[in-house]
Amino acid sequence: MNFAKFREHRPIIILACGALMLGLGPIMVRFAQAAGPEAIAFWRMAIASPILFLLALKTPQKGTTKEKLAALSAGVFLAADLGCWHIALLSTKVANATLPIGLSPFWVAFMSAFYPGLRLSTRFFIALIMCFAGMFLLTSVGDFVPTLGRGEFLAIIASIFYAMYTYTFAMICKRIAPIHALKWSSLGSAIFMLFLALFFERELFNYNQQTWLALLGLGVFIQSFVWLLISKGLKYVHATVGSVGLLGQQVATVFFGVIILGEKLTLMQLLGCLIMLIGMGLGARFAPRPKEIMQEIA
Repeated sequence: MNFAKFREHRPIIILACGALMLGLGPIMVRFAQAAGPEAIAFWRMAIASPILFLLALKTPQKGTTKEKLAALSAGVFLAADLGCWHIALLSTKVANATLPIGLSPFWVAFMSAFYPGLRLSTRFFIALIMCFAGMFLLTSVGDFVPTLGRGEFLAIIASIFYAMYTYTFAMICKRIAPIHALKWSSLGSAIFMLFLALFFERELFNYNQQTWLALLGLGVFIQSFVWLLISKGLKYVHATVGSVGLLGQQVATVFFGVIILGEKLTLMQLLGCLIMLIGMGLGARFAPRPKEIMQEIA
């Protein structure tokens, strides 16, 4: 076994494993749906924040005030993404609200053209287009209708906020310890989502046992453990590669839906999953190497 090759690709492997486990998130959201989308997002971040702050106590490389504020702002971007997407889900078909989120790697690639300045090959963009095509097949079987109304527009805005979060968070993870980047971004999201939940007058406490267990799963497992794994991978990969890798959540969610919720998987969805996996594999193959990225950051 070539251990040098394994070490080189380890960050991508870590990121991919995290993205696949992230696919359990929407399943947990389904079990917690009685709380409402804004309240779910708030409790996910609020439960995770103290856990992450405790885990970060003995970790050095805490970062400067400027870097901490940047991590907080990344969390606000994520909260804004969730807010826009949830409203989009109420304004249009689920498929129409989901497909535009796949645009986020393209926005991240555009941002990456300015910093850190690493060139992305044409083959990488071909892989990116394959990922989007696979996502199109996944959503087209869910009654996707080509249109651009209020819901679709908000979903596009959500994809931009998600790209801003991914890009900013990936850059911060390269400058400070990932645990510190994650704790500040989660706190930023919790504060912003609390305001959104209060604005929409969501109930924050009177839930049944199933809802609380799902919220605990989101906070402890998804936001604390899984996102810590993802943040460690983002420290050594290009931000655009990270955003492509996170699309693996969509593929994982489809299969978790089949296994846990008993949902049906069509041949078109299987084809979409296969195309997305091939696209993500090619994206990892033709992306800048971790050594190049860290040299550019330095």
